[in-house]
Amino acid sequence: MIRPRRLIGWLGCAIAALASVPAHAAGFAAAATPSRFELAARPGEVLSRSLQLQHVGGDAVEYVLRSADWTLDETSGLRFYDALQPGSCRPWLRLERRKMKMKARSRRSLRFEVHVPKDAKVGECRFALLIESYDQTAIPLIKDAPISLPLSGRLGVIVYVAIDGAQPRLQMIGVSHGKDAGEKIPFVKVRNAGSAHGRLEGVLQGRDAAGKTYYFPIATLPVLPGQERGLALIPAEDLRSKKRPKVVYPVTLTGRLDWDAGHFDVEATVK
Repeated sequence: MIRPRRLIGWLGCAIAALASVPAHAAGFAAAATPSRFELAARPGEVLSRSLQLQHVGGDAVEYVLRSADWTLDETSGLRFYDALQPGSCRPWLRLERRKMKMKARSRRSLRFEVHVPKDAKVGECRFALLIESYDQTAIPLIKDAPISLPLSGRLGVIVYVAIDGAQPRLQMIGVSHGKDAGEKIPFVKVRNAGSAHGRLEGVLQGRDAAGKTYYFPIATLPVLPGQERGLALIPAEDLRSKKRPKVVYPVTLTGRLDWDAGHFDVEATVK
């Protein structure tokens, strides 16, 4: 008889091992173009688009296609939800098919439609298109463990639809520091007071306490409506060593960061 505590421990180890297995080990070898859709629509409009799916594996496979709601925050990162979340627009979605059989090294097109209701308000519809494969072969992930788990893989394509002229309105709060991979780096804190997601783009020049000059491209993660987010400024790798440079703080940052409807001129010192 397996004690509940021991079973939970085995399950935790198995799930951890599963998470560390590369996708191709599970027979998952999909690529999608484009990697995301950024669309606009009026109330009552029907949008029709196609996703190009490529199977790069050497064996035939069947992919399962579905949608999910998602969130993106600094605490838990990107999370997908099967259940409809409050305010979800997934009922607007129509998928051409739910399963797709593909031959080795082949391409197919998946069409989908977004049916925007006539009474839709100004705002942003967001959902994910998930492409999944499921290997039915049960593999014992831990030697002599009493359980075996099948392996699976997943690819997500994010769809944004700005309804009735929804726009981002980004506000830069300031520049500070944080941690990335255990190393100190600058962050730009941004708030989005608009009705659609926005992104910052650009590279800042930094001069550190040792007199060396580095370049800091900003992370292009989306800032969702009503969200306040810190965007990392990770120093560009050294072209010779291919390693992140060791910046000596304080560092003075200057330059310009752009977004859809404007820009921010930056001149700040991070201690």
